[in-house]
Amino acid sequence: MRYDISFDSMKRRWYLHASWTRPPVPPLTVQATVAGGVVAVDLNAGHLDCFVVDRHGNPTGPPITIPLEVDGLPASTRDGRLRAAITRILDLADAAGCAAVAVEALDFADARAAGRETMGRGRRGRRFRRTVAGIPTRRFRDRLVQMAANRELAVVAVDARWTSVWGGRYWQAPLQARYPKRKLTRHHAASVVVGRRALGLGARRRPGTLDADRRIGVASNCRPGRITASARGGHDPPATRPGGSIGLRKTGRGDRDRRGAQVAQDRSASPVSVDSH
Repeated sequence: MRYDISFDSMKRRWYLHASWTRPPVPPLTVQATVAGGVVAVDLNAGHLDCFVVDRHGNPTGPPITIPLEVDGLPASTRDGRLRAAITRILDLADAAGCAAVAVEALDFADARAAGRETMGRGRRGRRFRRTVAGIPTRRFRDRLVQMAANRELAVVAVDARWTSVWGGRYWQAPLQARYPKRKLTRHHAASVVVGRRALGLGARRRPGTLDADRRIGVASNCRPGRITASARGGHDPPATRPGGSIGLRKTGRGDRDRRGAQVAQDRSASPVSVDSH
């Protein structure tokens, strides 16, 4: 802190000026930032869908939907609602003990500039352009970075491609089974994929994850020549050994080295094209 005191002889007034600087913060790596898990956020028109994803890539806690209606409102009202929504996200991160918030690196600048030539014409094109215009991507990102820095939290931006498709294919059904009394959409499942990409994990769900009682369910079905849907978690059955028994492998450690931030095998293409190979 620095204080400067000055006297204006013409007005016969004293003035006190205060100035300060923040101490430099050492840069952190993405791996160190997400070591305690992340709060994953999927930004949509009119709402934010969130999940807390632990350091192993598993969603914990219930799904969270934060309303964000800003279309057609004055600029000051939009900014106030945006700040309120971001405050809820940061409060969720503090409560969960997470040091980072994972978001999609969305930017519709090219789509807005292209206009109707690429977005389509008619009713469908107008609806899509209206949806894009109603998502405050740039302002949300800037406000989130500013407010997170004030609370010593980090923001990790990940590739946004196919997050809803991957989430709907691998995470929506098991998460809905875990929370049957809540309406869980593809956007909630997409937030799980966003969190896993921030952790450097693939988007696909491991067989058996989120089962009601995974240890008992798998153990009761791991008999020679017997493979049921509960044992394989809805995926293709594993390779069997010559004797007919299931070839099991040891589970990897949760703190093992990741395959790199934002792994590409679950990012560059749709699950349909990936699973067909």
